[in-house]
Amino acid sequence: MKKIKEKGFVPFRTKLVYFGLTLIAIVALPILYFEIQRPWQKLYGLVDRTEALLSGLTPSFDKEELRQMNQFALEMIDVLYDGIKEEHPDDYYPDWAPSQAFNLLLIEEKLLTKKEVASQFEEEDLQYSEFSYEELEKWYQFWQEELNKRPGLLLIFKKYKKILMEAHDNAGASGFDIADIYVMLDTGQANSGFFKENIAFVLESLPWWESCYSGEPYNLVETDTENWRASYDHKLGGRPGFHHNPVFDPERWYLPRFDKDKWGTWFTSWVARESHSKRGEVIYNSFNIDFEAGKVTNLMMKVGLAVIVITILLLSIVIFTSHRLGLMLIRPIEALIKGAEAVMAKNYDHVVPIFGKDEFKRLSEVFNEMIKRVREMVNLKETLTKLLCEELAEKAATGGLVLGGQNVCCTILFTDFAGFSTLTRKMNAEEVVKLLNFYFGELIPIIKKWGGFPDKFIGDGIIAIFGAPVRFEDHAKQAVRCAIEMQRRLRTINNERIQKENIVFEMRIGLNTGDVVAGFIGCDLKLEYTSIGETTNLANRMEAKCEIGHVLMSKDTFDQIKDITFEEVSISQTPEKEIVKGYLEPVSTYGIRVQDLKIEKNLSTSDPSNFYIYQTHSTA
Repeated sequence: MKKIKEKGFVPFRTKLVYFGLTLIAIVALPILYFEIQRPWQKLYGLVDRTEALLSGLTPSFDKEELRQMNQFALEMIDVLYDGIKEEHPDDYYPDWAPSQAFNLLLIEEKLLTKKEVASQFEEEDLQYSEFSYEELEKWYQFWQEELNKRPGLLLIFKKYKKILMEAHDNAGASGFDIADIYVMLDTGQANSGFFKENIAFVLESLPWWESCYSGEPYNLVETDTENWRASYDHKLGGRPGFHHNPVFDPERWYLPRFDKDKWGTWFTSWVARESHSKRGEVIYNSFNIDFEAGKVTNLMMKVGLAVIVITILLLSIVIFTSHRLGLMLIRPIEALIKGAEAVMAKNYDHVVPIFGKDEFKRLSEVFNEMIKRVREMVNLKETLTKLLCEELAEKAATGGLVLGGQNVCCTILFTDFAGFSTLTRKMNAEEVVKLLNFYFGELIPIIKKWGGFPDKFIGDGIIAIFGAPVRFEDHAKQAVRCAIEMQRRLRTINNERIQKENIVFEMRIGLNTGDVVAGFIGCDLKLEYTSIGETTNLANRMEAKCEIGHVLMSKDTFDQIKDITFEEVSISQTPEKEIVKGYLEPVSTYGIRVQDLKIEKNLSTSDPSNFYIYQTHSTA
């Protein structure tokens, strides 16, 4: 392209660069740099506070006593998990009863009366669906018996329940809003069983009516918290130590991974320890804290507000500047938009006016040249579409035609109207063509619908190719579906015509699958896309051997579709041996019975309306 050099010319790109640099230097960069960091600095401060709290809390857990609590949780998983999981839906009270009874035993050291339970529920404004005091009592006795079997374990659980609750209360008193402190148990990612998707609670800091029991499952997949396990599990590349939710999470537009509920916005930090079970297996304990992060989200909203203010300021500057640059900028863009809309509306005669002496002038010229070439391509495609299928017309319009042939595996479909010559013997040429065009007009769209290429008409027959010139893998299945739909459509058409006492045609369809030589045959004056080879010849033989009103396919086609279910048709699973012209040995064929009909020609009648004899096939 010849470079434009005119007096007073300033490239439009240069103008945009100067304008953008000025805005960034004056407003955007300094404010955004400092403002965007503030919420994350606040979050990091809360994370540090959580780490300090966990650092002081975890040493209070004796390794041997923690091992005993872990062992109890593992035993309760084996005893309770499958039973509770299968017997009770999620919204039914017995799901709560085991947890409440376990923690009631640790905190109150006795089973509260119905009146005492009701009083606490009312005081805390609690409601549980279909609450059952009998379930609570049953589970209280269960936990009491289980812990009594293990001398000293109840005192251990009570001791650490108290430690967790005191740590929770002390944090709240210091202004650090915590939702829960809880200890979890994990054996690492397993291939099956409980720990495939779950980890288990050991103990937590909540009151008895909200806490979980030791061994209660926590599903990592449903809660989208697989990052917990990945952080400390060696097999997943993690390591024990201090961890927290992602501060920059790619799945959440690089925002922190917060958990939100009706009580607030929470962020989780944890410390993971590695120990061993009674049998020597690796066990991970994680000490987790959910802390309130509402202050962080509020600060993010303030930062967002600052961004909005900056945007408004920038818009004001743009509006002021656009007043000065309007003639050079807005009018050319509006003209180009109108040109694009004209092309979308298929108005290819539209001409974009030429503006200015800079890049807009060249852009307008290129745009008009583009419209001209699109108009030429559309005209060519519209012409080719009348001769070729849509896919081939598109290919020819964009890349030209290739006259050479190609070897391709495809399915060939042949159709023929049984007795066409006999039925049309007394009709004039205009009536025959009109009737034939009517039937072809109903059948050709079905071929195209299933991806077939209508190759040619041979008298009253159609040859169609599936898998060429546009290749696709399931051409045999598509051809079978096409043949079935063609016979069903013909049945509907004929039923309507019989009621009006009009002449009807019945059709045979043959299918064969295999390699053919496909391509354009002819010369510059006449081209025809077709297929040549034994596959095409055998498809023709299948049509000739087919029962009227049905479909006959070769073994090669059957092998491609034998594992596919076609609704409301009967496909023979045992081949029939047919003697076919050109073959020394009988050929295996498989019939597709589209309707339960046997149709025969009545050659002795002179009445076209009685030419076909219809019988139910089962009684024929």
